[in-house]
Amino acid sequence: MSTFLLTWNPKRWGWENLPASSESVRNGQSIVDRWSTGVQTHIEPGDRLFLIRLGLDPKGVIGSGFAQSEVFKEAHWDENAEGGALYVELEWDALLNPDEDEILSLDELKQEPLEVIHWTPQASGTRVPDDLSEALEERWQSHLKRIAYGRESQGQTFSIEETIAREEGKRTLVSHLRSERHSALRDLKLLSARKESGSLRCEACGFSFEEMYDSIGVNFIEVHHKNPVATGERQTTLDDLALLCSNCHRMIHKTSSLSDIKGFGARYLKTHKVAIQDNN
Repeated sequence: MSTFLLTWNPKRWGWENLPASSESVRNGQSIVDRWSTGVQTHIEPGDRLFLIRLGLDPKGVIGSGFAQSEVFKEAHWDENAEGGALYVELEWDALLNPDEDEILSLDELKQEPLEVIHWTPQASGTRVPDDLSEALEERWQSHLKRIAYGRESQGQTFSIEETIAREEGKRTLVSHLRSERHSALRDLKLLSARKESGSLRCEACGFSFEEMYDSIGVNFIEVHHKNPVATGERQTTLDDLALLCSNCHRMIHKTSSLSDIKGFGARYLKTHKVAIQDNN
């Protein structure tokens, strides 16, 4: 997974629906946008993207997300420009409204060790050096925590390096009783997995939706609670979650191995593989 900077200059494009999009992302809704990549053609599905506001104060990082497509060419976003432009589709996981939220400023971005990055590029597409991508991620997550940015609960978001816990399982009266889950935990689990291995794979069988289904499989994986939420309220950490493909997720709930992913795989998947070989 590579990391890239995208740019937004409000002098050139007003982004009238930014406040609404920012609020939707904060509340956990999936927002996918198309963004110019400048001359950069090497962004791939799953790459980490940061959006930096330039041109007008305040200047700095206002958003982050993951690429949902390869780079493609379409009509230029500027009606006065000739020819086409390169774009990528991205899904936001955080998007600040500079009119209301404190953004991650250029001054903070220029502090060690990130000061070597050129933070005022003329166009999108700057690649962040691999050895600095983790430092940028940590600074961004730390900033979101400090400003109490969070989804659904108006609570906090946390660095994936910390022990992350959210209350889940509280019974809430809607049209029926349901067990509450925190969407932020899923996002952080996926981010943690990508940071550790660079991809999202089923922890039981190793299946990757991205490898099998290309761009439509990016970030598609199911998150399994090792201790069912329906059992009641508790604090849930990332260690209490596992990434499973759809098949393994459904099958593990037919067993008593809900918390033992490796045990489930050792007991059932070996037999499954033999059966496939025999059928061939």
